[in-house]
Amino acid sequence: MAQLIISLNKQIIKKLTLSEASYLIGRSNHCDIVLNERTVSAEHAHLVSVGDECFLEDLHSTNGVYVNHIARQKHLLVDKDSVRIGKYELLFQNSSPQ
Repeated sequence: MAQLIISLNKQIIKKLTLSEASYLIGRSNHCDIVLNERTVSAEHAHLVSVGDECFLEDLHSTNGVYVNHIARQKHLLVDKDSVRIGKYELLFQNSSPQ
């Protein structure tokens, strides 16, 4: 099963197993994954799982979403992709065959 390892300033702050079909990522308290830092938009990105595939979509955030240091609007995540949202780094890990 896929998971996200969330880091801030090179310190792991959370490991999250992606068991739901959809996650809203942002600064707002109503988000599923709250990244409480001013460089993160209130509703920054959306993560959707379909079968063994996970898609990440930027929700027209102010500072964008970067996957492996490249700005992306929508991206199919693969094992070991590094996602940057604001000052946070999210490492995507997927042990499922794709």
